[in-house]
Amino acid sequence: MSLAILQHRLAAAAHAEDSLQESWYALYVRSHFERAVEDCLKGKGYPAFSPHYQTIRKRLGRTKTLDLPLFPGYVFCCFNSHKRLPVLTTPGIVRVVGAGNVPEPVEISEIRSLQTVAESGRPVQPWPFLQKGQKIPFFTSAVYPLYIRGDRRAEDLRRRWFRR
Repeated sequence: MSLAILQHRLAAAAHAEDSLQESWYALYVRSHFERAVEDCLKGKGYPAFSPHYQTIRKRLGRTKTLDLPLFPGYVFCCFNSHKRLPVLTTPGIVRVVGAGNVPEPVEISEIRSLQTVAESGRPVQPWPFLQKGQKIPFFTSAVYPLYIRGDRRAEDLRRRWFRR
């Protein structure tokens, strides 16, 4: 067997192994199904994440604390995009966010930033009227300043999180 054929087979095997790696994806879900979909995916063994925030609403002379999703209509899940049928058959899931039938993974740094914010215990809420490219300081620290930036995917995810 020639060296070129062996190198080609090794490269193909490495590519196939890379394509089997799990990535985080945004799942578009039915309205008000974020918590139920997250629980169901976790029950199936998939890491799922749907950040929530608390807000106080006044209704008929009383105040009520509500737990609302930070990204209404979306749940983040880590799975292999080539084996997505068990995820898509979960009740409440409409589709995987992406271009056409090709799911687009969410960068792991964005997921880590969201998880850091959710676990911090600090009060958060959606930022209204983000413009494309607008940077808003969210949490400042000497080590890890955290920002929100509106960009081209703002229609799908409403906001992107990143560290500077």
